[in-house]
Amino acid sequence: GNNQYHWCSACYNELDGNIPIELGDVTLKKDGLKKRKNDEVHEESWVACDTCERWVHQICGLFNSRQNKEHKSEYQCPQCLLKKRKEAAAKEENGGKPAPEVKMQTAEDLPRTKLSEILEGHVRTKVEEQVRKLSKERSDAENVPLEEAMEALNLGGPITIRQVTSTDRKLEVRERMKERYAHKKYPDEFPFRCKCIVVFQKLDGIDVILFALYVYEHGPDNPLPNRRAVYVSYLDSVHFMRPRKMRTFIYHE
Repeated sequence: GNNQYHWCSACYNELDGNIPIELGDVTLKKDGLKKRKNDEVHEESWVACDTCERWVHQICGLFNSRQNKEHKSEYQCPQCLLKKRKEAAAKEENGGKPAPEVKMQTAEDLPRTKLSEILEGHVRTKVEEQVRKLSKERSDAENVPLEEAMEALNLGGPITIRQVTSTDRKLEVRERMKERYAHKKYPDEFPFRCKCIVVFQKLDGIDVILFALYVYEHGPDNPLPNRRAVYVSYLDSVHFMRPRKMRTFIYHE
């Protein structure tokens, strides 16, 4: 229903209409697929604030639609939340009852793995070294104190790295591939482990995903040519890193 699976015309024609398409989390049928052209512009979903009744994009207003399956969730937009917090702080200063502390889940709360801890430790150390280097260069070039040069870098919050998936899967070899390499006894399938690693940075109090990497790991028991091989399946990033000039440096690390 969310258009996350796609087939080109050639692969669609090869699908058997009598055989269900098993995709792990869902089962589809060929006659249930729809032909689409990759030129559609979809409107962002909206949500209304229950306090001020303003409408905002769900993604911009940090509204979690997946937790609103029964359409009963109460929602306050960021502006109303900020206003509410300022009013509570003012009351507390005047001797009023302090506002109850709300514990919000953050990227730091996601489960850690040995891999994520190694990556995060390495990247944070390199970030500190690079920040000191850039601050020193600016300080020397503009003849300003080191602290002032560091503030001018417009630093964001800390970097958090987590491995969010690690699942065992099997890659089935297509018939044409098996026919072409039959003389090499090409296997019917390749088992592999799919891992996803994401990089967060806390920006204005919110953890923002800035980088995502999917890799396919083939173990020592895998048949050739994939034995002990790792493939990058997907890699993407956005430009919201602070400071922006650190983006490429961090991703290379």
